[in-house]
Amino acid sequence: MPDLDFSGWYDHCGGIMAHLKLMQQHARTDAARDQTKLIITPGNHGGAGKHKLGEIDYGPQAEFDKNDIMLRWFAIGFGAWPTAWIAS
Repeated sequence: MPDLDFSGWYDHCGGIMAHLKLMQQHARTDAARDQTKLIITPGNHGGAGKHKLGEIDYGPQAEFDKNDIMLRWFAIGFGAWPTAWIAS
């Protein structure tokens, strides 16, 4: 089954990036290998979707609705997920 992960640049994202690489190389199905996605935000893991991390403000373009992304991930199906998601 494909996986959708979120991480933040300041969240020690090396582990999750290794997980992504392993899923893309060794997942049981083609769909899991091809459709596993990772969204890395400018903040930290708990702050995914927010544009502020403490006193640092990344600007409104860094803000997104994490729940909306997860709902769309499951609603549109794994095969239709774009390779890159850009906030509108």
